[in-house]
Amino acid sequence: MLKIFLLAILFGFSGIAAETNTFGGKITLPSVSSLDDVLDQYENYQDQEVVVVGQVDKVCQTKGCWLTLKSGKTEDMRVVFKDYGFTVPKDLSGRSVKLQGKVVRKLISVREQKHYLKDEKAPPSKINAVRKPKATFRFIASAVELEKQ
Repeated sequence: MLKIFLLAILFGFSGIAAETNTFGGKITLPSVSSLDDVLDQYENYQDQEVVVVGQVDKVCQTKGCWLTLKSGKTEDMRVVFKDYGFTVPKDLSGRSVKLQGKVVRKLISVREQKHYLKDEKAPPSKINAVRKPKATFRFIASAVELEKQ
């Protein structure tokens, strides 16, 4: 009887701890950097795996094949998934995520910018307003982790 009681307590309290969902691989690096620090000090982080935490702003509404993170110092950073090897749920806007991967500089063509705007269901006026390539940073994630709500 005591064993049953202890098991009931154990399973009853197990729901209190935060659970996570992981997409792609697992987060393997122990230290976490802020997104703004990584962008401000890009030269120190380029070509290195890094873990960042951020709040999701937008998610591809077609497949969940990209997301954007809010940044305090720059425009939102687009996150794509390594080798297009996984996707994330389309309802992550506003959620906090932990990402492992690499930050790269990229020139995004007009065609690619319009493609992303279509994926997020932007109005035609916003899509048609894109006229020139845009230099930006991109995060190529090998792992995405989020807390269950």
